[in-house]
Amino acid sequence: GGDAKTITIGGSLIGGSHAGGSTGGARIFVNGVLASITVSGSLLGDAQDSARIVLGTDHGSVRINGDIVGGNGDRSGTIDSPGMTKSLFIGGSIRGGGGLGSGSVDGNDATGKLAIFVGGDVAGGDGDDSGVMDFQNGVSKVTIEGSVIGGAGSTSGRIEIDQSNSFPGSVLLKGDVR
Repeated sequence: GGDAKTITIGGSLIGGSHAGGSTGGARIFVNGVLASITVSGSLLGDAQDSARIVLGTDHGSVRINGDIVGGNGDRSGTIDSPGMTKSLFIGGSIRGGGGLGSGSVDGNDATGKLAIFVGGDVAGGDGDDSGVMDFQNGVSKVTIEGSVIGGAGSTSGRIEIDQSNSFPGSVLLKGDVR
C-alpha cells in the first residue's frame, strides 16, 4: 500500500501454479495515489488470485502490452481498478480461464473520462464470469479490435458498461459477437 508515482514491469506478471489448489503469487496492490502502471508483457494467471493487480481509487492509466489470461484459480489474471481516471490499454486479448472471474477487468466507479482499448478479443472461458470487462460510470470511449466471444462458463465473454447517468461517447467493436 501507500503512494507510488509509477510502476513499470519490464516483463510479464506470471501467477503461481494452481497445483493443490494453492493461492498463487505475482500480485500488485496499491492503496494510494498512482500515476500509471505498465506491464510490458502479459498478465498470466493460474492459481487463485495470481497475476492480479488491485488499485485504489486515485490513479491514472493502466497499460498491459500483452494479454490478460485467467487460469484455473478464481480471480486469476485480473485487474480490479475502481478509480481508473485516464486510460486502460490492453495490447492483446482478455481471455478467461477455468476459475470464477478469471481473465477479467473490473473498473467499477471510474471517476473520469476513461478510454478503453483492447487490441485483440474479449473471450470467456470455462469459469463463470471469466473473460469479462465490467465498468460503471465514467467511460468515454471503448475500442475492441477483435471479437467478443462467450465461453462455457455462465456469463463469460462479455463487456458490461453500466452508465447510470450517460452512455459512453463511443463503442467500436471491429470483430464479431459470438
